Amino acid sequence: MAEGLMAVEAFDREKHPDPQTSNKVAGQMGPYIRHAPAIVPRIDISDLRAEAHHLHSLLHHMKNVESPQLVESLLCLTASQRADVVEMYEELFEKGLAADLQEHDLLDDHPVIAALVLPHVLYIAEELHRNIQDDLVILEILYTMYDPERKLVNEAYEKIFMLKFSNDLSHHYEGEVLRMLVSFAEGTHSDSYVVEKDQIESDAKALYEAGQNEDIGIFADIFATRSHAQLFDTIMLMPSIANTEIEDIVHFRLQGPLVPILLAIISLVRCKELFFAKQINKVMESEANEQTKIKDLLRIFLLRAEKDLVNVEKEYERLYGMNIVKVIQESKDFSSTAKHNLCLLVQGTPEKFRWEARLDHTGQLGIVAGGLIRPT
Repeated sequence: MAEGLMAVEAFDREKHPDPQTSNKVAGQMGPYIRHAPAIVPRIDISDLRAEAHHLHSLLHHMKNVESPQLVESLLCLTASQRADVVEMYEELFEKGLAADLQEHDLLDDHPVIAALVLPHVLYIAEELHRNIQDDLVILEILYTMYDPERKLVNEAYEKIFMLKFSNDLSHHYEGEVLRMLVSFAEGTHSDSYVVEKDQIESDAKALYEAGQNEDIGIFADIFATRSHAQLFDTIMLMPSIANTEIEDIVHFRLQGPLVPILLAIISLVRCKELFFAKQINKVMESEANEQTKIKDLLRIFLLRAEKDLVNVEKEYERLYGMNIVKVIQESKDFSSTAKHNLCLLVQGTPEKFRWEARLDHTGQLGIVAGGLIRPT
C-alpha cells in the first residue's frame, strides 16, 4: 500500500459524481442495491480546514494516540470527503497525512488506517494489483464498479504501476477468462438499468442450447456484455425455459476455468449482499496470515461500506447465526487493535453523525433518504 500512498500527489484526482451513490433503486433485489450503507456522508462538514486540524491535533497534541481514535475520526467521513480532507491536510502542514502517520508508526502496522487515508480509486487499484492472480477477487471488484469509477481506477493503476491494467491481466490469464476480465475492466458490458424485454427470452434460449451443447463461449459472450439488470431477468426466466436453474446448467454441463467465474457472476446478480456475506465467511475460515485476512476483510468492507454493508451484515447473521462484529471479536487470528479497528469499520459512521446526515439529505435524495440511516 505504500506505493499508492506515495503516488497520491502524482495522481490527478477528478471531481465527479460518486458512482457508489447514483443510479440505484431502493428496496429491490437482484441488480439493484438496497441502500443500507455503514458509512454515510457528513453534510455538516463545511470546513475541511477544521477537519484537517482535528486529525493533526490527534497526531501531534495527544499523548500515546491510539489507532482507534483515528479510525473513529476517519469513519465520520465518506471516501470522497476523506480524500478532500487529506488534500487539505497536505496544503496546511509541512508533511502530508500519510507521512505524519508513517512517522507515528500508524501506517505500516495499521492497514485499516492506511486504507482509509488512501484515495478510494488508488486503494482499489492496489487491491487489483495485490490480487492479480486471483480471478475471483478481480471479478468481485470489477463487476461491482460503475463506469466512472472504473475509468478512474484504470487511470490510477497505470500511474502507480506504469502498466495498463488490461495488459497486466494478459500476463496472468488467457482465453475466455482473460476476455471476460478485460471486458469488465474496460467496461464493455452495460451499466444500464433499462432491460431489453425482447432480448431476455432469446438470451435464455441461447444459454439453454449452449448448455446442451456444452458451449461455454455463448455463456462468455452473454455474461460479458449484458447489464446486471438484463442478466438478472434472463436468469430468472431460465427455469421456465430449461426446467432447471442456470447454476445447474453451468455446474453440470460446462467445463473449464471460466465455470467458477460464471457461477460467481450469477451469485452477484442474484443478490450482492448474500455473495459478500459468503465472501466474508470465506476469509474468516481461511488459513491465511493475520495481515492477509485483514486486507481481504478490508477490501470487502470498503467495497460495500457506502452501498449496502448493513444488509451484508444481516445476510451474514442470517446465514451463519452470528453477528460479524462478534465473530471478529472472538477470532484468535487478529490482534486486539486489529479487532477494534475492523469492528469500527463494520459499525461505520458513529450514530451521532447519522442523524445529521438524515436531516440534511431529506429532500435531496427522496425515497432513499431514510435508507442512509442504519436501523437502531
